[in-house]
Amino acid sequence: MASQTVYLDSALWFNLAEDQTSREVFETSISSGSLIPVLSFIHLTEFSRRRQFERLQVANYVDRINAICPILWSKGLATITEAEVKNAFLASLGIEPAPIVVFANNFIDAMTKPVGWADKVDITTQRVSTIVERLRRTPSTPKYLEYRKSVPVFDIPGLRNLRQSKGKVYIDLPLCVRDTLGKAVTTPKGLKFDVTKGLLDRFLSKFKPNTCPAFSLALAFLDGWSKSDGGEMPSIFEDFFHLMALAYCDIMFADGQTCEALKKGRAFKKPMPNAKFPGWANSLV
Repeated sequence: MASQTVYLDSALWFNLAEDQTSREVFETSISSGSLIPVLSFIHLTEFSRRRQFERLQVANYVDRINAICPILWSKGLATITEAEVKNAFLASLGIEPAPIVVFANNFIDAMTKPVGWADKVDITTQRVSTIVERLRRTPSTPKYLEYRKSVPVFDIPGLRNLRQSKGKVYIDLPLCVRDTLGKAVTTPKGLKFDVTKGLLDRFLSKFKPNTCPAFSLALAFLDGWSKSDGGEMPSIFEDFFHLMALAYCDIMFADGQTCEALKKGRAFKKPMPNAKFPGWANSLV
């Protein structure tokens, strides 16, 4: 039986660390190789904002899992969606795109930008508990918390009002695609293509978002949130960036509001609700 990648919501990691859900069969499935847990930078940011006891408890538990079977690290949603859309653009020109690398074997290789508070050689061998504590102390954390409050696309009340007043889907697909592509796209062989208006218009006329799984799910999530009640900032910021896992992991768990938003946004794929984790875990026996 082939191994399956599983991506847990941060709340489930906390529950497992506190032994609030059955973890024996979960750990047995990992040790047998039938499950491979996947972690992301977003998990670490959520871990790092808890009180010291809670964040150390969950980070130490992840270290325990990592000792049973090395976890995989997912690259960021923005990195993946950009690669998807650029590959689709190249394919529209008849150019074979490069495979998208979604996972890495360690935290630093999953990051697309340098991490100022960690040395590459050092961090690849460090425990998650150490990384979380470093993240807690880094000056970039306050900047991140401010940034997550200021991104216009997450002004859910404003977007919801726009939908209700004009009856329109607020997502501007051509603009999203144009911003994602940028001004130029480079082929796997190093050839550079300028994204001209003519090429972009031709691409958009045939573009199907579902050919870009993570990009499609991101649009569905935001569309669904504009149809939902509650769920204002800041929690949806992290929920949004967990979506890479839904596109590329075999199994993903998410909170109820995320599941509702994806359903209302008519996402082509849905996560399993956190509430179903205990039953799912027991079914592994």
